[in-house]
Amino acid sequence: MIVGLVYEQNMAALLTTPGAGGVVLGLAARGIFSDFFTGLAVNLHGNVVINDWIQISHRSAQARRG
Repeated sequence: MIVGLVYEQNMAALLTTPGAGGVVLGLAARGIFSDFFTGLAVNLHGNVVINDWIQISHRSAQARRG
């Protein structure tokens, strides 16, 4: 409010900049949080234990089958 009244500057730009920065940071961190919570869920659920074999197929191989 002081910047707007005393310095007669536009407050919209001052308020928009942190919001846009937050969106950029959120989109950048989305994959990190997704991987973290997926790993946490796999470990807590107990479906996979030490010495289990996991088979991972490539996505393009799944697309050809289905």
